[in-house]
Amino acid sequence: MTYRAFHAYCDTARAVPVQNRLSITLRAITVRDFAHWVERAFAVHRQRRRLMRLNDRQLQDIGIARQEAKYEASRPFWDLP
Repeated sequence: MTYRAFHAYCDTARAVPVQNRLSITLRAITVRDFAHWVERAFAVHRQRRRLMRLNDRQLQDIGIARQEAKYEASRPFWDLP
């Protein structure tokens, strides 16, 4: 949230008690953080699937054995590095 947006929010929410404003703000941060985590988790999931599409020569070029690639690809999407 930008400085200007924050103050505009505070100006329009003056009638709301401070505790409720804090709760609303924390809830927005939590939702944003969760959305960011989901986006990152599925990006890692896609990368792991792409890793399995590489042939042995390509894996050797990046220094990963086929067994390591299989292990990495088998990890669940929520198991982030």
